[in-house]
Amino acid sequence: MITRDEAAASGAPDDRSPAARSARRGAACGAPAGLAPPDVTWTEVDHSGEVTVHLWFFWTQTCPHCLEAKPFVETLAAEPGLSVHSLELTEHPENVARYRELAAAAGEEARVVPAFVFCGRMLAGFDASTTLEALRDGIERCRRAARGSPACPPRLHSSRRSGCPADSKPKRSRCPF
Repeated sequence: MITRDEAAASGAPDDRSPAARSARRGAACGAPAGLAPPDVTWTEVDHSGEVTVHLWFFWTQTCPHCLEAKPFVETLAAEPGLSVHSLELTEHPENVARYRELAAAAGEEARVVPAFVFCGRMLAGFDASTTLEALRDGIERCRRAARGSPACPPRLHSSRRSGCPADSKPKRSRCPF
């Protein structure tokens, strides 16, 4: 693995740069998929124009915040136009690989749980008073973008807390891998 300085000296692009993260987010909004994994489907539009958004929920059995989030995720799974993929990480190394892949596609690192990944975005942590609303809002923005809205949905708060209200700090745990 080369360092960021070595990459800069060689002229190679830095996948962790803001420009690279922006390109990955743009891929979810209809821009060329450049850095997104080829098998990631953020949304599907059926013949009648109805949009289904894919939401990946990554969690562990030992994370209390994950276990608190599970009933909320089950509520979301019952909503039309949403395909929820609930992936436990502790006993399933293939799910860890998928988490890393999708986090990278969202311009993030797979470091904390619970994590919600959809539409080229990642929402990390859980707070019962704010997370469900943030997810529904982000999913609806994604749905509108998939219908052809010219503007990409704004970036949701992530593990870096960008855009996250100061008084709203979702609870999260370090990943055990």
